[in-house]
Amino acid sequence: YRRDACELYHASDIFVFPSLREGMSVAVMEAMACGLPVICSAIRGNRELIQNGKGGILLDGHRVEDYSNAIRELKSNAKMRKEMGSYNQTAVKKYDYKNVVKIVEQVYRETTHA
Repeated sequence: YRRDACELYHASDIFVFPSLREGMSVAVMEAMACGLPVICSAIRGNRELIQNGKGGILLDGHRVEDYSNAIRELKSNAKMRKEMGSYNQTAVKKYDYKNVVKIVEQVYRETTHA
């Protein structure tokens, strides 16, 4: 368990997440909120969070070469990293706690009145 996750994100240029299986990844959302571009597997959860080409790079499969190439691509393009990071900071706001609570409350209201 770490209490300095935010510091670690801010010390990074790119967030890489080659997970095999996820739900809605908090780690990806934290990286997005910290303004990082994300390179991740195109699995459930990640596909909903990362807009390929706008917020990062989604990769099919888990080949090391694909991740290496994506890292090299972002490493060599500071402008792209900045644009993707900015996009992610905006995109992740819809998953803010306050927004999610409103949605859940609405679902409960609709279910209790059905």
